[in-house]
Amino acid sequence: MGRRLSATLSPTSDALYAHIIETGRISCAIREYRAPLSIRRKPKAAKDSVTTSSKPLQHFFNDLSALTRTLYLFTRSDLKTILYPSLLFAVSTAFSPNLTTSISTPSIASLLPRLLLAAAWIWLNLLIFCIGNQRLPHSIVEDRLNKPWRPIPSERLTPAQAKENWITAQVIAASLSLALGQGLWQCLALMVLGYIHNDLGAGDRSCILRNLLNAAGFLCFGTGAAAVTMAQSVEFTTTAYLWYAIIAAVVFTTIQTQDMHDQEGDKELSRKTVPLIFGDQNARWSLAVLVLGWSLLVPRWWGTSIWTSGMFLLVGGSIAVRYCVRREVRDDRKTYRIWNLWMVCLYLMSSLKALGL
Repeated sequence: MGRRLSATLSPTSDALYAHIIETGRISCAIREYRAPLSIRRKPKAAKDSVTTSSKPLQHFFNDLSALTRTLYLFTRSDLKTILYPSLLFAVSTAFSPNLTTSISTPSIASLLPRLLLAAAWIWLNLLIFCIGNQRLPHSIVEDRLNKPWRPIPSERLTPAQAKENWITAQVIAASLSLALGQGLWQCLALMVLGYIHNDLGAGDRSCILRNLLNAAGFLCFGTGAAAVTMAQSVEFTTTAYLWYAIIAAVVFTTIQTQDMHDQEGDKELSRKTVPLIFGDQNARWSLAVLVLGWSLLVPRWWGTSIWTSGMFLLVGGSIAVRYCVRREVRDDRKTYRIWNLWMVCLYLMSSLKALGL
């Protein structure tokens, strides 16, 4: 039997069989036997080698994903107010021949690549403002209560690390503006406005300064995005300057919509906002009157069709009614979102006129 078994085994098995015969103990032999070094396999070591070599790349993508998520969280609350409306501001300007001295109107296909660059330009400058604001001590305290998912209160970043990212973002934004050849003065102006609003505290000490800084910021975002989108040195007409003055006036007189749903938090931080200075009731009625007034005046100034004028008035009228009738915090949050839609409609007014609508 030993010979038959031996005949069926490989050379390696022969060595094992001989060891069994010699020791007379199968279980001990299997434990004690070690194959010659030349025939041992190292599949695990090879696998570990592959895994080890892929770890740096895996860590890189994990770190990149975490950084992207962190930076997004800084700007998440302001995308609907700044990024999307500013992009539409840029598109509307590009398709409004009465606002610029550009000879030809660009095609949609030619604008798409530049719109991606404009979106990056807007988001970078928005990121600078958001980090500059959220890294401050009183903002951290407020965010722990109202927005604990933001990077600093959720401990994704320390205030010192946030400041490093803030400085880096400023360098990148200015470099991008230089590389694009457009939007540099708006980029630098936004940095100055952000410093005045955040670091000097002007946005908290005076509701007039707060609204004025917001109006200037909205214009810088919009005109900067328009310049980047059109990919040329944009020369604005007299009509454009009048139109931008109207936009600034609209923002200056109605931007307190962003403060209506956050009065408790602003009161704790002693902020001087319109509803806290003049009272909630007066702020609501003044907003109703101002939004309705602009909803009537702007379409008349542009001479738009009755349909365009009616739709704009409908959106503005819903804001006015909601501020007078619906006064809960959750209602004010929704009304603020409708105000953002109203601002988008405002930005589109010039292009709608150019299209004969």
